[in-house]
Amino acid sequence: MKKVAIYFLLLLLPINTLLPIPLDKVALVGISILGAWVILERGILFSTLSLITLFFVFLCISLSISVNILSFAPIIVYPLLGVLYINVYTRLPYPKINDWLYTVLSYNSIVGLALWAMSYLIGLNPFVRPLIDKNMPFVHAAQGFCSTPQVFGTLCLTAVFIYIIKKQHGQHRQNRFFLITNALGIFASVNRVSILLFLFMLIFINRKIFATVLALGIGAAVYFFNVIKENLLNVSTLQSRSDLLYGFDLSFFYYNNPLGFLFGKGDPYLDERSFVNSKVDSAYVENGTAALIHLYGAVGFFLYLGIAAFLLFYAIKWRAYFIAFVIFLYMLVVPQFTHEYYSSSFYILLAAMLTAINNKDAKPAPLYSDEIEITSF
Repeated sequence: MKKVAIYFLLLLLPINTLLPIPLDKVALVGISILGAWVILERGILFSTLSLITLFFVFLCISLSISVNILSFAPIIVYPLLGVLYINVYTRLPYPKINDWLYTVLSYNSIVGLALWAMSYLIGLNPFVRPLIDKNMPFVHAAQGFCSTPQVFGTLCLTAVFIYIIKKQHGQHRQNRFFLITNALGIFASVNRVSILLFLFMLIFINRKIFATVLALGIGAAVYFFNVIKENLLNVSTLQSRSDLLYGFDLSFFYYNNPLGFLFGKGDPYLDERSFVNSKVDSAYVENGTAALIHLYGAVGFFLYLGIAAFLLFYAIKWRAYFIAFVIFLYMLVVPQFTHEYYSSSFYILLAAMLTAINNKDAKPAPLYSDEIEITSF
């Protein structure tokens, strides 16, 4: 019964905007609680390292809340739930859990693509986002029931990642249709990070296809160079990012105190005084690195770097170089532009990667080493 309930909750993981309640966050918490029950019921214990990680994440968030007791944003607690989800998901006694997730995410891509196609055929709907801010309102970015196109792209990317793992173990033939739908979903999301990482993943799927797509992409970039230059690489976009970072500098380093430097301001929004002395037109701290520092201070930032370094070290030690690359990109490179710390997609991808490494029932493949076992971090 619990197994069925967990699978049902997996079906809700990609759904954020369908109802007023963010079902993805409800599902993530539900899987964490129900999964922990299953784990403890079967006598499976969390490792000391897992408990230490959870403790330090809890301590970091608690200190930020304590220092900003009158102004903290409740959403800053969500990363703790995400880390708990990763630790529970990776220890669930279901060898096929990633297969279930692959199917769920593939259904999500199919629904998202259908809604995206309908936006062109019968008009805009709430489940796509026209690129008005990029001066291309005629381009619709697919987001399905996810909160943003970026999250939709990451979930499709997670499914592609699982496909690669299945291919390494000779289990991919029956899943090629889902691979195609997820690939189309990535391009329909019009998210640069997801598309670039997918091109890298193509090397592991089919190098001929990779070469073909890369050649077509370069050809399209040359043909539409003026459009790309005017709309995606314009000076105003670069200036806007510079203004946002300047606003962050004012909010965190100027309008702050010693405790705030250490433990953050507990809020993902800039100090309103930053608007008076800068050209910032958005209060939300979009840059991932800046958001971590603004929310959790120096302590939280270095804790995050420590977790990222740990995951990279073990992925490389197990010769999981592909996984190490994805970890490096999503935990260290992508945050220089944006972040998904408050989206379920960030934790779903990390959990899927760690579970893939830990799958003892799968025969060893080039991406893995069977010498060491990991169940969580």
